[in-house]
Parts: sequence; C-alpha cells; structure tokens
Amino acid sequence: MGEGRLWPASRARISQDRTLVTRDARFPTAGHAVNAEWRLKLDTDWLLKCAAQAIRNSVGPSVEIDADYYWTVLTPGLYDVMSDPELAIGQLSEDVDVLQSADEEAYLGAMSLLKIAALLTAVANHELGETAPRPREEGN
Repeated sequence: MGEGRLWPASRARISQDRTLVTRDARFPTAGHAVNAEWRLKLDTDWLLKCAAQAIRNSVGPSVEIDADYYWTVLTPGLYDVMSDPELAIGQLSEDVDVLQSADEEAYLGAMSLLKIAALLTAVANHELGETAPRPREEGN
C-alpha cells in the first residue's frame, strides 16, 4: 500500500452535524466541521519548492504516463463532500498543449494551475503504481 492511501474513505465518514468522523488519528481534519468557514493559508513559494522536490525525488527529469483521459470533479462539488460530485473528462495531452501554447508567463493563471494539477496528479499516480488501464484492442 503506497503513501497515497493513508486515509481510506472507509475509515472516515461525515456525521449528521457535518463533522468529519474517523478512527484514524493520522487524519488531519478529524473533528472539523465539513464545509464550515475554514481557511488554509499557503506560502506559494513553499508550495512550489515542495512540488519541485517531490518531482525530483520521485521521477527525476522526465516520466512517461500511460494515460491521456482522466476524470475530474467540477467545482463547486469538489469541496462539497456532502453531495454527489459532478464529473467531467479531462485530457492530459490537451493540458500539455495548452500550457505549451502559453507564450508568455502572463497567460499562465488559475486555469493553468488546474492543468498543472492534473499533470502532477498523473505523475503521482504513475509513481504510486496506479497505472492507467491499457485500451482494449478491437475484438477482445
């Protein structure tokens, strides 16, 4: 079992008063009200440093991903764990094309972050052994 599976969903649930309940002491938000007024302040330089170090430690200068299409949860459902999320399909190759076509840093904004996040998720899943299923050949 890889590091990415520290807190399986089967060990956590949402109570009727919208509080996260878990028996796993490692779960960082146990007892917090879900979707309450809560803010997380991040130092973006620190976040970028962590991402760069994680990439260097995990994959080195390049990685090959065996997938192109992926599921993504649309906002606002992404952060509303009390309701069923609305899913959409994303495409890693399109994400790369969009990022490569941004000819100036000024064009890399919030939407670019979503594309970068999808690519980083694919790299992490690849390194954790969560490889994508191979497409079926016709006739199989």
